[in-house]
Amino acid sequence: MTRLVLNKTEQKEFLMGVCKELEIHTEQAGELVGICGRNYRDWIHGKLLPRKDAIEKLSEMSGIPTPKIVEERGEWWSGRVNGRVGGLKRFKKYGLTLTKEEVIRGGHISQVKRAENPEYYRSLGCNVPTKFVTPQHSCELAEFLGIVLGDGGLTDGQCEISLHMVDDIQFAEHVRKLANRLFGAKSSISSYAKHNVIKVVISGVKFIDMLEDFGLKRGNKIKHQVDIPDWIKNNPKYVRACMRGLYDTDGGTFTHNHIVNGHRYINFGLTFTSASRPLLSSYKAGLKQNGFDIHGTDLNVFLYGTKTAKRFFDVFEPSNPKSRARLAQYVAEVARVK
Repeated sequence: MTRLVLNKTEQKEFLMGVCKELEIHTEQAGELVGICGRNYRDWIHGKLLPRKDAIEKLSEMSGIPTPKIVEERGEWWSGRVNGRVGGLKRFKKYGLTLTKEEVIRGGHISQVKRAENPEYYRSLGCNVPTKFVTPQHSCELAEFLGIVLGDGGLTDGQCEISLHMVDDIQFAEHVRKLANRLFGAKSSISSYAKHNVIKVVISGVKFIDMLEDFGLKRGNKIKHQVDIPDWIKNNPKYVRACMRGLYDTDGGTFTHNHIVNGHRYINFGLTFTSASRPLLSSYKAGLKQNGFDIHGTDLNVFLYGTKTAKRFFDVFEPSNPKSRARLAQYVAEVARVK
């Protein structure tokens, strides 16, 4: 229930005007909004803050506009303010008088109340766990997990996806919207110009717990030697979606010299790099399953040729536009040289 802080003069004129317009006395006016006449008169004299719903109802019945609202306050606001002041004075005088069990019980009750009405406690400045939507297995979820496996990192309370400030600016917005759409998250994008980095950040202990339930791990990805979760590996569509996220973050393009019959040619290619051997192995397996001939090292896998690159884009449909742009630039330059 909301209480209103109004200009006292305007409040008095409004409440008395209601009685005059409806040709009733204060007792009857109070009955209209479920209070006694004495309380109505206390509202008139500014001794109590009127209820928002009551003021709106009186305005609707009388046709008199509501006074300008200075502030809205929650029910029992004065008890919280005065109770805190009294509590601090008592603590200074007597110290902590509660038992350990009473403190624990009070903390538990507080957490239950915050869970029941999070927005109210958040408005008071209290720390309230963020609620997230738990999505079903899908291609979008597999893509997001691929993005986190690529350029993401998980701590105890935060997921950060680090991207290039210039090259990945459009992709960062795609990642932010994807996270919000999947999890009902309120993700943000932070810039770190000194390191030429932007980060998509999603905060929440429960969010990290959820990502671990989907198969990710908090902490150092290389130390953990992370891999694509099994539920993704068991579905070819999910594999392609996850590889899309992986390529968008840890993938790239390159050109290489190729000499045939004494003539040097500059060819286009795609690469993916990971220091996690299980992850790189799963990525290679995904390429082979989709008919690609691969080359590579312990940390890299390469695809050679313009036609191969175009087919890769058709099969995996990367969401980061930078690689397609580089291929288009390469094709345009080759055509110009010819």
